[in-house]
Amino acid sequence: MTKKERTVRNRALKTAAKAVAEKLKENTPIDPNDNNETHMKNDIAISGVNQYGEIKVGYGKETYWRAHFVELGTIKQRPQHFIERTEEEARDEFLKIVQEELRKGLGL
Repeated sequence: MTKKERTVRNRALKTAAKAVAEKLKENTPIDPNDNNETHMKNDIAISGVNQYGEIKVGYGKETYWRAHFVELGTIKQRPQHFIERTEEEARDEFLKIVQEELRKGLGL
């Protein structure tokens, strides 16, 4: 039962994380004057589920270090709070997907 529960939980979290990643992609701003080939919008990564049952959605190795400048602002740039907005918009959908996947996987 424990093995099945863990498998179902991981599948539910991965499915829900994909929905959050899509929402993050929608909300991530892009600078039309930026000549970088790798934009944050195109470098969204989803981690695996760790031993504590947590999964992370964020940016890949090439762009993660830039996200806080855009999110929190700088002296020359106003904060855009797109990560915070994504968390608020995706929270209910994430919980709904996890709930549905758990019910389906455990036969409830």
